[in-house]
Amino acid sequence: MLGGQVSLEVGIGAAVLSSIVGAAWGAAACFAGGALDSVPMRLVDSVYAIPPILLVLPMGSKFVPRTWMLIMVISVVSWVPTATLSYLGLGPPPP
Repeated sequence: MLGGQVSLEVGIGAAVLSSIVGAAWGAAACFAGGALDSVPMRLVDSVYAIPPILLVLPMGSKFVPRTWMLIMVISVVSWVPTATLSYLGLGPPPP
């Protein structure tokens, strides 16, 4: 029973954290507009270019294996699609 509880905590925690970070990042980039929105979205593109396993394995081996740390490690690679979707969903800022 405890394994299922930890799995749910990690899954829900990572989903909530990555949704909050990704939505805030994408919305901030969209509302900045102009040349300012290209800088955060280029960072998103560069994180997309790196395979997630290359980010997760070094971080997972470096930090202490705790539930909250696992949530953070998974959220590091999970916020990127949410940032892209919130950026595209809000549309380009008006001229």
